[in-house]
Amino acid sequence: MKFIILSLLTISSLAHTLKFHKQITYDHGTKIDDTVFGGLSGIRYDQKTKKIYAISDDRARKSPARFYSFSVNETKGILNLSLESSTILKTAKGTDYRKGSIDFEDLEILDSNRIIITSEGNLMSRYIQPPRVVVFNKDGSYVKDLLVDNKFKPVRDNGHFVSGIRNNLSFEPLSFTPSKDYLFTGTEDALVQDDDTASLKDFSRVRFIRYSDTPNGYIPSEEFVYPLGPIINIDMAIQGLAAQTGVPAFLAQDKNNLIVMERSYFPVKDKTTVLLYRAKIAKETTNVQAMPALKNQKFKMMKKELLVNLDEFLPKLSKDYKALDNIEGMCLGPKLKNGNQTLILVSDNNFSKYQRTQFLIFEIEGSL
Repeated sequence: MKFIILSLLTISSLAHTLKFHKQITYDHGTKIDDTVFGGLSGIRYDQKTKKIYAISDDRARKSPARFYSFSVNETKGILNLSLESSTILKTAKGTDYRKGSIDFEDLEILDSNRIIITSEGNLMSRYIQPPRVVVFNKDGSYVKDLLVDNKFKPVRDNGHFVSGIRNNLSFEPLSFTPSKDYLFTGTEDALVQDDDTASLKDFSRVRFIRYSDTPNGYIPSEEFVYPLGPIINIDMAIQGLAAQTGVPAFLAQDKNNLIVMERSYFPVKDKTTVLLYRAKIAKETTNVQAMPALKNQKFKMMKKELLVNLDEFLPKLSKDYKALDNIEGMCLGPKLKNGNQTLILVSDNNFSKYQRTQFLIFEIEGSL
């Protein structure tokens, strides 16, 4: 409990840097271009097109696998978003993805014509789908898959998964460094052979993968261990309530520094908590790429510092929806006319009538 209290005392620095601007919500049932709108799991702002792209994690069930485009404009110092269109993503054969065969989670802008999207895979389908990092053209056509090490691929023995990703806890976050020399992705929680999932008492060892840009494209070059959790919420920890946590998004500031989102959900309270951390790959941090399993291994993990608990902004949300929804996506938005950068978060509504697609827009006064 002492650790939890001390961690919560460090949240003020970024809270004073972030200025909440507005909340934009889309109700369940919204449609665009004959597709069901929702399930937004990752977003990115494209500086060249001046648009925001958002990937849906629908698993091609409600509508074909797709991403959405939003126009962006500034009015009196406040950023506004408008839903414009959807783009269907195609397989290497040019066909729509089969239902349940894909679970897209985050995306990045590769260049003026191409995007990169992560997929968690699917361990519950008839045919096991491994995690993927996929390059597409902006028209939705398939380009190629990036390499993924075998340790991430699920292996089942006698009906139980003995190694690889856990279902729905796989490749969620994705981020380029500003130079695009490096691309980061990682799992939402630990691999089966690495650790248990994070809890109220213990952290979990999560792998972040760093891809390097080479003449042969982006190649996975290093892996580092991020300490996910423990789940920080004093009131609920005291009550001993069950909770789920993970890393749904991060932003790479350079090759060694990231802003990491940890999201926890407390089902009994129906409450979502979102924490932002500054994480660092220090000189002593171990590259664990050569370790097929982390259990019983010695290594140095990444360092992290708690920056802000988004509960601080709950009083500023609009009266009709004073709660954090299932926040999953995060990106740096356009700069305002005053020169300050914006930060945009978005929620995955799970296509539930009890949830909404929620955009939270902040102004960064200073730097992260």
